Amino acid sequence: MKVLVRDEKTGQYLGHDGTWVTQPNDGLGFASLHAAAAKAREQENCDVVLRYEEPPYELVLNPAYCA
Repeated sequence: MKVLVRDEKTGQYLGHDGTWVTQPNDGLGFASLHAAAAKAREQENCDVVLRYEEPPYELVLNPAYCA
């Protein structure tokens, strides 16, 4: 599982260098849900995404509820 921050409007993921990337594999993986939620709250209109590889799916979370 990879914990990511994603822009709600564009669907892009926060990258390692602070830019936005289209591929989730290029996104910055956070060590914890709490860390990702804190970063998502700093940005505007962002969600926390839990990305699973097998089976492949994403669970989108509202950062306001990730404590």
